[in-house]
Formats: sequence, C-alpha cells, structure tokens
Amino acid sequence: MSGALRRILARTLLPVFLLAGLLTGGASLEGEFEQAIFFSVSGLLAAALFVGAQGWIRGGVATALLFALVTALILIAQLVPLPRAFVAGLPDRAAAFETLSILGLAPETLPLSLAPDATLGGLLAFLAPVAAFCLTAAIKWSRGADLLKWTLPLLAGASALLGLAQIFLGKANPALYLHDFTAPGQPVGQ
Repeated sequence: MSGALRRILARTLLPVFLLAGLLTGGASLEGEFEQAIFFSVSGLLAAALFVGAQGWIRGGVATALLFALVTALILIAQLVPLPRAFVAGLPDRAAAFETLSILGLAPETLPLSLAPDATLGGLLAFLAPVAAFCLTAAIKWSRGADLLKWTLPLLAGASALLGLAQIFLGKANPALYLHDFTAPGQPVGQ
C-alpha cells in the first residue's frame, strides 16, 4: 500500500468505519437492515485489505488473525449438518429431538448448534472487529494507535452526550434513539 493511500486511509477510513459501527450498533445485532449493511461493509473491507496486503500480516498481527480464523472455523463447524445418530448423542439434544418429533419433523442431518441462526449471526458479527483490527494493522500500528487516541474518546464523548440528551429529552424526542430495540427513557447512548 503506497504511503499516500495509507495516510488517506489512516485519516479517514478508520474514523468513518468506527463511526459507522457506532451508528449501526456495532456488532450488537439490533436493527437487521443496518447490521446487514455494516457486516457486508466489514466483510468487503477485510477482504480488500487481505487482497491488498503488503507486509502488514506478520508477527503479532498474523498470530491474532490466526486466532480469529480458528474462532471463525469453530463457528462454521457448528453449522455443518451432521448425521442424526451423531448429534443425538450430544448433551441437551433430547429436548430438541422431542420438540422436532412433536412438530412432526425428523431431519436426517442436524448441525451441532442448537441455534444455527444465532451462530451464523455471531459469525457475521465477528466480521466487524476483524475488519477494524485489519484496518488498524494495515495503516501501521503507530498511525492507527495515534488515530485511535482521539477517535475513540470523541466517539465515547458523543455517545455520552447522546445519552444525556436521551435522559433529559428522551420522552419528548424519540428521534434521539437511533435503533428500534432500545429502552425509551433510559440513557442508551449510541
């Protein structure tokens, strides 16, 4: 990555990405449309950084990404359909099979996860922190750390101010709540 492009990324993309995460609820999975957009952007950003990787994946970054890959593989493995005989021997499956039989269902294969939708949601939510980590590593840690020194406090301060506004104006101004699934009258910030 050229020096000029790296400076542009350092000055704009990381703060914009963090702000987008704040406004869409981060990886909290509230607001399906916003999350779908943010997870898609996160995945595309991480993929673009990997495709354009020029020496930033080494040392501690490589180790952290290896742990992230192992975590993602564990989540993916929980979604793989397995034979019913294998899954039936796992703990807490008796209630699941009883429920399926009451519904008149007898699937031949089942995943390890009792909640595959939630597992897939967790896998997608994992894209956001991985993309932020990759972006910080790609623009060089020193620049990324300097940028985060002011970006994170500003975002936290903005969230705190929004929380105060929600306390004092919340019931009279529901537009202060950025997401559908919040607690009206409570200071939820972001």
